Amino acid sequence: MRTSKLRSALTALILIIAAALANWGLGYALEPYGTITEVIWSQYRALEPGQIDTLCLGSSYAHRSFDPAALDSTLGSTSFNFATPAQSLDCSYEAIELAIEEHGVQRVILGLGIETLPQTPWINTYITFKQAKMAGMDPVGRLSELLSIPLHGSFFGGAASLGSFFPWAYNHVALNPSAIMGNIRARQTLSLDEAAAANDPGMTAFGMGYCNYDTHLPYDWISPSQVSANRWDVAQADDENLAALERILALCADKGVELYVVVTPRPSFETLGYGRTYPANMSGLQQIVEEGGGIYLDFSLIHADVYAPLDDDFGDPEHLNPVGAERFSQALGTLIARAEAGEDIQSDFYRYSAWGEYLASQTRISIVNFETSVADGSLTAVATAYVGDPAQVLYRFILVEADGTAHTVQDWSPDPKLVLEREGHGTCTIRVDARMADSAGEVDRSYQDTVLY
Repeated sequence: MRTSKLRSALTALILIIAAALANWGLGYALEPYGTITEVIWSQYRALEPGQIDTLCLGSSYAHRSFDPAALDSTLGSTSFNFATPAQSLDCSYEAIELAIEEHGVQRVILGLGIETLPQTPWINTYITFKQAKMAGMDPVGRLSELLSIPLHGSFFGGAASLGSFFPWAYNHVALNPSAIMGNIRARQTLSLDEAAAANDPGMTAFGMGYCNYDTHLPYDWISPSQVSANRWDVAQADDENLAALERILALCADKGVELYVVVTPRPSFETLGYGRTYPANMSGLQQIVEEGGGIYLDFSLIHADVYAPLDDDFGDPEHLNPVGAERFSQALGTLIARAEAGEDIQSDFYRYSAWGEYLASQTRISIVNFETSVADGSLTAVATAYVGDPAQVLYRFILVEADGTAHTVQDWSPDPKLVLEREGHGTCTIRVDARMADSAGEVDRSYQDTVLY
């Protein structure tokens, strides 16, 4: 009997070891090597204790906005950008806590947007962050971190809670021999930095955690579906995010760390697209931050004579490119230096309660686009120009033939609607031009799209 039990125990142990080895092997082969998050963590671990005094962090809004070198040039700081793609606020809390303990940081800059609080944490990026963190820990610490993932409030009780144990099941390279062997070879032959560069050749790693992409926003090609207000539901803040933000505020207050919560810059159509939802939601966020002892700065509402992003500063609707990040970080550093010298910088921003003042300042068309509908043999296109109020906008509609020939079907007028009679089914290419009634130019913005009818 005793021999039988021993044999069963050994069999179970062998099976457990075999399953663990198989799980490790699948992770080694399938999980992407050389992620931005891994690179940032490795750069952070390379720092000597006490080497930084300012920590920048958040999701990609912060990741592509805070240029440490530019910030330090105006603020006289030594900063590190610990922002990672889709970083949840509880991960931000962990990074702040670690940096306070290891470096004694005295200044934290948390970048976010209107979508930050409503978005629930994404399991794949959450685990990527945790795994990168665990890579530098002892076995006990790794186990503690691993067990904390399924207990996270956003994942507990669901299938996603098991993702921490089998992350390769959903976060993997393409499931073909070439991609898998390429991932294995990269692990064996490339550094993290080299693998990240190979995985994402458009990315430039500038150091101190900061990476960015040299892309430029094509304003004449921004469709309605690309405007954030049409992509994100911001009706309600996520409870876990609210709790994490409050923990960040309490931690910074307890440790005597100055916390700046910064709404990073975007093209004005992003702010205007949300309409009055924007001041309604963001005023609540400002209240939470200021009641918790933080300093709140919304760079979408800053006065243009203090800082005004240029069209070429944006890589896409939600992110700055390297040139834009440099300009913004210099402006941010200047403002923070003024605030820490005792100046009142809040007067440099429009107030949410005076939303009309902000709208009145937006006298330039940010973008124009249109949406279409088909009914009873008619194709209707309705244009939207993203500009402040009050503002008179004129529209012109043009049909573009397959050979590029264009002819005006509705000349300049305040009417944003075009109705075309169409027989049968097919496609047509429509361009809408828009300009302010008092504009000196022929066209301020355009948008072209091929639509079905």
